[in-house]
Amino acid sequence: MSDGAPVSVMMAAPRLDTILQGMYPALAGDPGRFAVVGLATEWEDFKRKLEALRPEALLMQGEIAPSPDALVDVLKRFPGVAVVTLMPSSAAAEGVVRSAPCVRDVFVTQVPSWPEAAQRLYQAAVSERALRAQAAPPAFAQPAHPGRPPVPVGLRLFAFVSKKGGVGKSTLAASFAYALARRGISTLLLGFDRPDDIGVFFNLPPYPNQSIFFENPSLESLRAAVQKKDALDVLLCIPDDVAAEAVARRDPADRGSIRSLVMTAAMGGWAAVVMDLPPDLSSEWTLQPLLVANTVLLVAQPTLADANKILQAYRLLTGRLAAEHAIPRENIFIVLNMVTKDDNISPAAFYRMLQEVSGDSAPPVAAVVPFDPQVRAAENMGEIPLLKSDPFRKAVEGLVDLFYRGVAPSGGGERNRGLRILRR
Repeated sequence: MSDGAPVSVMMAAPRLDTILQGMYPALAGDPGRFAVVGLATEWEDFKRKLEALRPEALLMQGEIAPSPDALVDVLKRFPGVAVVTLMPSSAAAEGVVRSAPCVRDVFVTQVPSWPEAAQRLYQAAVSERALRAQAAPPAFAQPAHPGRPPVPVGLRLFAFVSKKGGVGKSTLAASFAYALARRGISTLLLGFDRPDDIGVFFNLPPYPNQSIFFENPSLESLRAAVQKKDALDVLLCIPDDVAAEAVARRDPADRGSIRSLVMTAAMGGWAAVVMDLPPDLSSEWTLQPLLVANTVLLVAQPTLADANKILQAYRLLTGRLAAEHAIPRENIFIVLNMVTKDDNISPAAFYRMLQEVSGDSAPPVAAVVPFDPQVRAAENMGEIPLLKSDPFRKAVEGLVDLFYRGVAPSGGGERNRGLRILRR
């Protein structure tokens, strides 16, 4: 890494809007100096990502930690530099936070000046580089991620995407949707792959399915096609290949098109729609839902081949398809799945490869999901992995917290339907 390379930064705060509306603009608006490698809004998720991504610097709000002592315990083991902000109500913790060797400054304020904090972080990181260079070259990942901050408002349409099968995309999509529903967030899970593994995961019959909508397009027919898995609404893909190809040939503007199905679901009152897309990015069954989504999760395993496929998908979204969708670059994320301590490509190295090959930018890592054989065993037994594997559950719930932290289940068995503004 040269001294002029961007400083790799991880952001952490208990509220997503603090990150996206405060921290992110201060960092991502200056890609020559900063490279955002990850973000976290929940303490355990923060610790996992910190270990996996190995950023050079931390910009964080101290209230993400359960206590000042817990915060300092982690910061004392962090080899980089950190700038921490504290709310006035936490001012008494300033001294103990400053005691961590990595902490270069602490701002105690109700409304932080994030550009000022970012400037302090950059100065500290550059100074640290100079000191390290006297002994040995540092070894930090340096991905770049320029762009503008998104505002997390309205319905979220999540698209789980991969360019090959076998990476665990459908398992993650189904588990993420199930976790949202358990949180009390009204969620519809849409399957678009054939055969639809979601039905197998949840032990659902193949019918009813999307064919009901395609035969008579309306919100009523869509609702008639929905099945239930506990609190989760599930709409399985049309299983017949011949009928599916006929649907795929319909003009996207038609009432009975694939795009129309997604748009109808978007108007159905759910707070979240999660779409499990096929790995063929040239298929209408992938493209039409993808172009309606507003949040994309690129699923991969930490392999060289998957890094190449992630890069291709990202280039497609930010290049040729950019004029056809409304997905901000900042709403595209990587989910690294089936990660083990024995992998010879760490999450940080995986990210670094993306940046080095692209020469431009790569989406940040939203989740690092550890490999656990209990996940496969649960699926083979017709059980829900989220309820059987604690490491898997923690990673998936960390992903939920990234988007919906603070959205608690409502009382009386009612779910949070039709959220229009996500307030943290």
